[in-house]
Amino acid sequence: MAGVYAYDDTKRFSHCSASASYKNGTIVYVSIDENYSWYLGFSNDSWRLEPNRKILVSYRFDRGVWFDAIGEFKDRGFFVITMPSDGTLIDLFRRGRQMDLKLSEGSYEFWLEGTFRLTASLARCVTEAKGGADKRTVEVQPPNNSGTEQPVSRDAPEKSSPKSGTGIVLSTNGRVLTNNHVVDQCSKIMVLRSGDTPSEAQLLRADPQNDLAVIKVDTEYPIEDLAVFRSGKSVKAGETVSVFGFPLAGTLSIAGNISSGNVTALSGIGDDVRYLQISAPVQPGNSGGPLIDTGGLVAGVVTARLSDGATIASSGAIPQNVNFALKGSVATSFLEAHSLIFIEDMPRKELSLVEVAERAKKFSVLIVCK
Repeated sequence: MAGVYAYDDTKRFSHCSASASYKNGTIVYVSIDENYSWYLGFSNDSWRLEPNRKILVSYRFDRGVWFDAIGEFKDRGFFVITMPSDGTLIDLFRRGRQMDLKLSEGSYEFWLEGTFRLTASLARCVTEAKGGADKRTVEVQPPNNSGTEQPVSRDAPEKSSPKSGTGIVLSTNGRVLTNNHVVDQCSKIMVLRSGDTPSEAQLLRADPQNDLAVIKVDTEYPIEDLAVFRSGKSVKAGETVSVFGFPLAGTLSIAGNISSGNVTALSGIGDDVRYLQISAPVQPGNSGGPLIDTGGLVAGVVTARLSDGATIASSGAIPQNVNFALKGSVATSFLEAHSLIFIEDMPRKELSLVEVAERAKKFSVLIVCK
């Protein structure tokens, strides 16, 4: 079964969904909403789920690695998992033959068939239901569903749910650079560096147009742990770069993750010269983190990636590591305009990826917006 759904109060389009029934009485739902976020839902009349209860769910595809998530109770015997906007997970589901599910009510196995065509059809359903306005490879989505539209796809969880990102430590007195969309509309901003206790931060400066912000935390950082920005020699296409951050907070390592790739273009969508296009993998939670050259210098601020949902809708394919970082020169111009202190240096000798990761871990922090 499949259908198009709207909000009960406003009748505005909400999501497209399809379902399949299994012999054990379980029904599996796959949904894609107006922002091309995707969800998996499960129901069984035999389940006795308490109202408003959160449940721990573990799942895997084709007997691979287990992923943990929080299932949210919606109705009698029904719960839904908001899936990470991660091309890897979407690809596992689209190509999977079997899905295993574990929760307190028991363990379940589901044979998957036709999921590749299903996700593409649901994404096209969303595009058509929205009036065809999004028939592009890149989803045009404002940061956090508010403000001026930007031609990039960013993390946009529901306002009621905590969101997370990464920050770059600028100064010994606790100034941290990040993306504006990571910290806007927050009632509380918490900062955590690996090995430290969480500290509350305050928004100090913001530039929504370039999606940059500086927050202040009451923590003293050693000068040797501060980020150093690249100056002088411009980044070139083909250069090796790394991304460090805290993607998929709550699922992946709290100590941070590093990935590497190359600069694939010297401009972003629509030849926007503020951005670099990079092949280093980026996940939700990397936003605001450092793009690092082989010398350990910050060459940019990780900002966006192609929208998986919109790309599926337009081409039927998942984008492979097409991501974007705001150039370091744009970030330092913002800092200079607001008289904020930062350190910069000319390109240095090449370091190993292990050395780059160790360096980045010192000046990178996890940011949680509540």
